[in-house]
Amino acid sequence: MNRPSEIGLAELWRIIRLRRLFILIIAAAFGLAALAVNLASPRLYQSQSLVALPQVIKYSRDKDYTKVATTLMTTAETRALAEFFGRDGGADAALLGKLAGVSLDEVRGSNNYFRMTVTVRNDPQAAVALSQKIIGYLQERPAVTQGVDAERRELEDYLRQTDEAITGSRRGPGGGADGDRLRETRFLLQATLAQVHSYRFINEPALDPRPVGPRTGLSTALYALLGMMLGIAGALLQYLMARDQPGTL
Repeated sequence: MNRPSEIGLAELWRIIRLRRLFILIIAAAFGLAALAVNLASPRLYQSQSLVALPQVIKYSRDKDYTKVATTLMTTAETRALAEFFGRDGGADAALLGKLAGVSLDEVRGSNNYFRMTVTVRNDPQAAVALSQKIIGYLQERPAVTQGVDAERRELEDYLRQTDEAITGSRRGPGGGADGDRLRETRFLLQATLAQVHSYRFINEPALDPRPVGPRTGLSTALYALLGMMLGIAGALLQYLMARDQPGTL
């Protein structure tokens, strides 16, 4: 006898009750497998720090002594440099082996700061040590040091020339106005020089003492739920295959 191909809610509930042991076994198998994998996985710890990107400021030498042009290294460029970390001896091999990942996220509302999150395996203190080593490694990259050092030398040279001009203006007649202008220039140069920097910490790496992964309870529950859904699907498949065979239901 042909039966309708659709299954109502009442019939579905009856199928689940009849095959509940099969469904529970599948769910338990998936949950236990997830639990075993999570227990065998390393604990993950994270440290976070706020880091300033390199900043090189080109001081204008024209009549507008307050005009500056700021050049920043972007977070994307920083991320590309971070990918090289460890290949060129950026950290001790044993410490580097604990590194699980580095993420760089721009701070909203700022074009000069990013939040660096370092994730390590099993050793929480290694997260702080690796954060410091990564910044040290980035600071030593030629692409960073050359631009910062060249700008500092240029500003220091111009500052020295300004100091010499101030000394000369004191000796000459009518040097008061020129001296005031030169002293203003020296102040702006000193302020600009103070803003030229490589990578640097805005705050020291902060360690979260609690492991961030694996999330054993959540993943076990999700896999058990997945197993239950597959168990129900298997029970329905068994029911549909046996429905038209007399004496099998």
